[in-house]
Amino acid sequence: RRVQKFYLLEVAQRVAWPGRTVDASIARDGTHPVLRKTVNEGGKKASTTFESLYFSEFKAAGAKPLETSILLARPLSGRTHQIRVHAQSIGLPIIGDNFYGGLAADCLHLLSYRLCFQHPLSRQELDIRVPPELLPGWLDPARLSI
Repeated sequence: RRVQKFYLLEVAQRVAWPGRTVDASIARDGTHPVLRKTVNEGGKKASTTFESLYFSEFKAAGAKPLETSILLARPLSGRTHQIRVHAQSIGLPIIGDNFYGGLAADCLHLLSYRLCFQHPLSRQELDIRVPPELLPGWLDPARLSI
């Protein structure tokens, strides 16, 4: 828990809340060896905060634009597929997430955007972000205020 992780994601609807926390245990899904699911009993505790950053549009080939939301996710634990499973559990599957019910797209609209941690030797606080010119096309660098 010494490393703070920040992810950006796009979901196929307009989110009505500014932020929320999902506290839901995660376990293996018996239908597939890679998939995970939220569970009430068993599983490992997991917590993710989501923050709504801005609204956007997803333009699929041959379809009319769909209103979307760009969210910031901060996993407070480190479970396999945690952000994807927690987003799905609150009815917000990530665009391009074929495993967890996301709208079909050419790529998964989930990006590890920023890491913050203290250097183990110098003790300097490091804040590492993806440069704006390397962000995927579904993100608008001018609208990111994080």
